[in-house]
Amino acid sequence: MAADSGNFAVDEIIKFGEGVVSFYDFVFYFVEALIYSVKSFINILEKIVDDIKPEINVVKVFFEYHSQTFAFFFEVCFCCERFQIFSGRKRLKIFF
Repeated sequence: MAADSGNFAVDEIIKFGEGVVSFYDFVFYFVEALIYSVKSFINILEKIVDDIKPEINVVKVFFEYHSQTFAFFFEVCFCCERFQIFSGRKRLKIFF
């Protein structure tokens, strides 16, 4: 299907269910999920720190700073629908 369009080499095609994406788009989505996971992990650590020792302000500020940094990076770099990207050649979709 995608090999006929000439946009991808055959070895770059990865299939997830019904969707077909290139290897580079798969890496993009993997990095997106990784950043989201790190942000979620930092939020969990913030809650643990708040529950155990609320007086540790330095640790809390550290986690808040990094949480905001990841959130900003996530918003700027991945301002598209979850698991979707629009490219010049076609709309690519990944399915899990």
